[in-house]
Amino acid sequence: MLSCDLHDYLEIICLYQTEVKLTLQDGNKIIAVADQVVINKDHHGNKQEHLQITLKNRTLSSINVELIKLIECLQEPRPFGYLNLKTGERR
Repeated sequence: MLSCDLHDYLEIICLYQTEVKLTLQDGNKIIAVADQVVINKDHHGNKQEHLQITLKNRTLSSINVELIKLIECLQEPRPFGYLNLKTGERR
């Protein structure tokens, strides 16, 4: 689970349905619109935070937040330029 301050940034980009570029831990990049943050339980009952997104082709997807390394906001107004979910660095 993310710290409260990082979680707040996710909520903000979802509130404004901001177009973002997500850089995943494996280096893959995804451009999508942030829709909402949801908390699911895995098969062991552990909570997992997911970012629900809409891809360019209007396909809905959900990504475990722990797999996201960096979020870059692509549209104005930008709540932030980028946010590193691993270090907390932002600008």
